[in-house]
Amino acid sequence: MWFLLFLISIFCATYAFSIRKRGIKKQYEWLIFDIVPIAYLAIVSVLLLYMFQYFAGLSHPRYIRSIYGSISLFLVIPLFFFGKKRAVLSGILVFFLSILVLVDTIYYRYFQTLIPIMALSFSRQIWDTRDSVADLIQLSDFWYVFSAIFGVMFGIIWPSKIKRQSNRAQFKVNLIISLIIFIGIIVAFVDVVLIKGDNWRVYSWDNQLQRYGIYNTHNIALFKDFKEWRELNDFDDRDYQIISNFLDQKLSLKHDVEIKPVAPKANLLLIQVESLQEWVIGTKVNGQEITPYLNKLADSGYYFPNIWDQTASSHTADGEYLVMNSQHPLNKGSVYFRRAENQFVSLPWLLSKHDYFTISAHGYKSSMWNRSVIYPVLGFKNIYFQDELGEEPKIGLGLSDIALSKKTINIIKDLNSPWMSFVITLTNHHPFDRLSEENRFIDVGRLSGSRLGNYIELVRYTDESIKILCEGLREKGKLDNTMVAIYGDHSAMLSFNYEIRKIAYELIDLRVNKIKMIAHRKWPIMKVPFILYHPKISEPLLVNTAGGQIDIAPTILYHLGFEKSRSMFGEPLLGQDSSIVKWDGSAANQWYMLKQDKEKSKCWDFDYNEVDMRHCEPLLDEYSEIEYSWSVTLHNLAMKLHLNP
Repeated sequence: MWFLLFLISIFCATYAFSIRKRGIKKQYEWLIFDIVPIAYLAIVSVLLLYMFQYFAGLSHPRYIRSIYGSISLFLVIPLFFFGKKRAVLSGILVFFLSILVLVDTIYYRYFQTLIPIMALSFSRQIWDTRDSVADLIQLSDFWYVFSAIFGVMFGIIWPSKIKRQSNRAQFKVNLIISLIIFIGIIVAFVDVVLIKGDNWRVYSWDNQLQRYGIYNTHNIALFKDFKEWRELNDFDDRDYQIISNFLDQKLSLKHDVEIKPVAPKANLLLIQVESLQEWVIGTKVNGQEITPYLNKLADSGYYFPNIWDQTASSHTADGEYLVMNSQHPLNKGSVYFRRAENQFVSLPWLLSKHDYFTISAHGYKSSMWNRSVIYPVLGFKNIYFQDELGEEPKIGLGLSDIALSKKTINIIKDLNSPWMSFVITLTNHHPFDRLSEENRFIDVGRLSGSRLGNYIELVRYTDESIKILCEGLREKGKLDNTMVAIYGDHSAMLSFNYEIRKIAYELIDLRVNKIKMIAHRKWPIMKVPFILYHPKISEPLLVNTAGGQIDIAPTILYHLGFEKSRSMFGEPLLGQDSSIVKWDGSAANQWYMLKQDKEKSKCWDFDYNEVDMRHCEPLLDEYSEIEYSWSVTLHNLAMKLHLNP
């Protein structure tokens, strides 16, 4: 495909220079002169579409009509111009499309979605994580850059001093081209507006891309954004009552369980660990534990191994939002930006109403994810960021996790009970750069220097920082009546090739199938660990209940002896049968997963074997929770639900 792109570009350049040199003498040459810019734009648009599908590892779009329709939307712009203007507009569109597909390709490699328009609201965050972005760029992306540059050159080198000579044949050809393009626009409209069987809220990006291609998938997303915006004004008291009744039913559920609250009104040390996946807990590499201290806490407290990553496109911010508010993140854009004016009924806000002194500590900029604005609204009394904690010693994006732990100890040691401290680690952030020798606490053997090896070294480093924090607080007497809650903010989005997999089979004590799923980012391993520890826990528990990050705050509140807010969609994880749903409509319980594949939902077991759909039928009704949660966020209903039981 990239070779065809090169040939098309060379042909167009040669043709343009030829016309500039010898002019146009024959009637059929005028027809070619009018057609080439449109044809160039059409062919390059199709090639870019197929290049994206190839580089993203997706099959070709099934619906050729959708490709035809979406391409027609671009062709209509230069259609109304002739000569130099037509060529310039075609070149500009090629430049724009090349950059769009380049950005989409890079974005898709990490997030597995196309970049949403809402992402513009946090473009500064993208710049702050430019090292991660740079790491995602591959040599093959040069072809997008080549296409963009040649698009500009095409408009420049196209001859401009040739006097147009209209004739009937040209008129007929342009009329036929116009009819073809306008029919395509109608087809595109039908695809976007009248897609049968698609849920306008919950859908799979992979499914859309493999059905309609990149351009119409963007069109569909824009239409959904418009539909969402329009529906904001249609919300009424009846809609509110439906949501209220749904949450009342959740509150009325009585769970017959033996798990009692761990420590009523204990202090809370809540640690959000960057990119921590569940599979590292209890796992050894080269004969060494990846997370020896977290293993110790898990073995001494309550460990929840079936907590699913429910984040959307704003990974870390979504992880925070899920845990702090027990509500689903929006499918496009961060709530922290899109709804910064909301009244949040969050975990720190609720604890502050029970006389807790609340603080947060994070070794990075306060502007990241709009935290300087959001954290006071969430209920944090004292907030510590890079300006307060310092930038050195720095590892990766910001202050090293060990330095953060030491500084946090000095802050917490002077707090009076009860207090809540929210600590956010950062060192284990993509692109998982290799640690210096003095900061490595594990020998990963032949995995050294690989992406997987670097990730394991960083996780081990963060584990050490958590040990320093917790044991330092123990020495200060601050852990005696403190509940420690630790969770991963999102999955690591690791991927690695077959050569690294072969080494991993030998060095990592996991099943071969599980290592394969990690390498290919399969959904069964998209889990984050959740650990609850208190020094007075006498009977450690392994709680296999299926849950999500949305259930973490209700579980913490239960063990502190408090009721969750009526605005919270999660439930305390107390060993009962339960299920979770994610923003894209995928769902899971303790035994099976429901996930959309191609054009229909399929049921899978945790070894990623497809099973009979009847096993997942109870999960088909979970979608409504997503829409209700989004309505609460978009209409700022959390405080109303909390205050009006």
